[in-house]
Amino acid sequence: MDTQLSLSIMFLISIILHINHVSADTPPDAAAAPSLSTTNNSEFIRKNCETTLYPVLCYRSLSRHAMKIQEDPALLAQAAIGVSLNRAKRMANYVSNLTQEADTGATEPRAISALHDCFSVFGDAVEQIRDSLTQMLKLGGSGESLRFQMSNVQTYMSAALTNEDTCTDGFEEVNDGPMKKDVCDRTVKVKQVTSNALALVNSYVNKVCCLGRLVRERCLGKIGAFAQVTQAPNPECISAVSDRKTSDRKLLEAEAPPVDLVVAQDGSGNFTAFSETVAAAETGTKRFVIYVKKGVYNNNVEFNKSLRNLTLVGDGIDATIVTGSNSNADGFTTFHSATFAARGPGLIIRRMTFENTAGP
Repeated sequence: MDTQLSLSIMFLISIILHINHVSADTPPDAAAAPSLSTTNNSEFIRKNCETTLYPVLCYRSLSRHAMKIQEDPALLAQAAIGVSLNRAKRMANYVSNLTQEADTGATEPRAISALHDCFSVFGDAVEQIRDSLTQMLKLGGSGESLRFQMSNVQTYMSAALTNEDTCTDGFEEVNDGPMKKDVCDRTVKVKQVTSNALALVNSYVNKVCCLGRLVRERCLGKIGAFAQVTQAPNPECISAVSDRKTSDRKLLEAEAPPVDLVVAQDGSGNFTAFSETVAAAETGTKRFVIYVKKGVYNNNVEFNKSLRNLTLVGDGIDATIVTGSNSNADGFTTFHSATFAARGPGLIIRRMTFENTAGP
């Protein structure tokens, strides 16, 4: 296993180094005449790329790695994720530089807000793609364990694609101009590469996880976010959803878990407003639990990504409600119109409802 992991890491490093020196849009036929094995490997890539939304781009970005990928669907998925990571990092750096220029220039306020959102979400996307790649390199076991690991890879890549979409969403209310067009055009190209990577990951999942829907999907209604838990979840689901540590499984099963902060509108807790917990929540690696007593909390709340392993527990989906009404019409970008956002990993929510009443 250690030897396989080392080889996979070396393979990935070679891909990223190669990508840094060669444009991903270089036509594959610019190389020397291929050998028979290279031709077979290239055809393997071409055939798999046909399952993606952007097959030409897929083949162009991956065919140069044919000798390393050979005919291994796992290595193909890893290579695609590596290409996606490289493109996302380059876009994050570009937006960072553009944001600094806009902050000191005469750029319209909405455009500046959209740029800051892009910088933020691309930073998240880079981390999520990197996490996906890390999980791919550590794959092991079989059955439910392997399916859960692969569902993590899919989740990270899906989240990254969503974040990339959010960048362009933020420019919908920005006046047309060269900067808007440039950022949106560049983002679309990154999204296409990420979409292809996700498609190849899904294809690999279908090959190794052929027993139907993934564990996380099957169990979502029992212990997933935004679901009311009225009784202890099915032990099979608890075991499967957690390759999580034992303490997290106990937290999911507990009817009254130990808490770090209490929010109560009647003054019986640490705070009366849900938004006040943002500054008080502790960062670190241990799980931090906030109990939000019944009531309607009119707050827009964002926990930044430094707060990991956050748990929110309410009194029921019809009892603890967090509501907000931010919208584009009020001058907010799509990213900042959310009633609730928690950007750090490891979020668990039980017995709470979140809503936005802004309307269309």
